[in-house]
Amino acid sequence: MRFSKPILLGLASVLLILTAKQLHAQKQREYAILNSGDTVFCKMTRSIFGNISYTVNGGESIRLRPDAVKEYFFRKDKTPFVSKKLPNGDLEFLALLERGKINLYELSYQTAGSAGGPGGGGYMGGSSCFYYVQKKDSDSLYLIKSTSLINKN
Repeated sequence: MRFSKPILLGLASVLLILTAKQLHAQKQREYAILNSGDTVFCKMTRSIFGNISYTVNGGESIRLRPDAVKEYFFRKDKTPFVSKKLPNGDLEFLALLERGKINLYELSYQTAGSAGGPGGGGYMGGSSCFYYVQKKDSDSLYLIKSTSLINKN
């Protein structure tokens, strides 16, 4: 079975484009956008307690705080996080799931459990997720779904 040169060149071009897009997606750089508007490309790390810090050019490690950083992207999380004021007034980083006329955000908490649990064995930890929406020209967040039994937001 013989293929013509145009078909082989076309297949090679498609393969090259798909490979380049995949490499670009894997190489997305970590960044933090400060409240001053400056974008800092950096290396991010997460502590054993879940706190995220960034370093620029091997310098001092700076902890990400929602009152100092508007947005950040940590490659391991694969989604940008945005600093937002919740309906209860707390300032938190929310995962930006969808950006458009209506933005969709997620806030998730991991809660420590205790050994013992039902029947005397196992580890009983948990998590809660809160989903918020925000209209494009508004600062207000609206809670649309929660997996928590007690809603503090």
